[in-house]
Amino acid sequence: MRSSRLKASHPSSPSPFVHEYLQSGVVRAYFLRCAKRTTNLASINMGQLRALPVALPPMKAQQHFVERARAIEGLRAKGEAALVRLNELFASLQHRAFSGELELAETEIEMSPK
Repeated sequence: MRSSRLKASHPSSPSPFVHEYLQSGVVRAYFLRCAKRTTNLASINMGQLRALPVALPPMKAQQHFVERARAIEGLRAKGEAALVRLNELFASLQHRAFSGELELAETEIEMSPK
């Protein structure tokens, strides 16, 4: 498999903005429309790649987008870490419950009406 490295011809565009743009649905649809398909392999040539229309909003908007994308990525990473920790705790609780290590105390549990 051959791949190419891309370099933006517009030096003032932040690469995170271009990176996110290249992964957008609009760009994916463009590549799917122009790709040649041979035995489960889709390919495009450099001419098609160069012809890709790239929307460049004002620099301030690009920078704002990059900041928001980074913040969202940080929240996503925290959420994934919390989910991993919850899965670990649940597995530990299951192990303790099914191995007889967990004893339920004789307490009343109040159920709040819905």
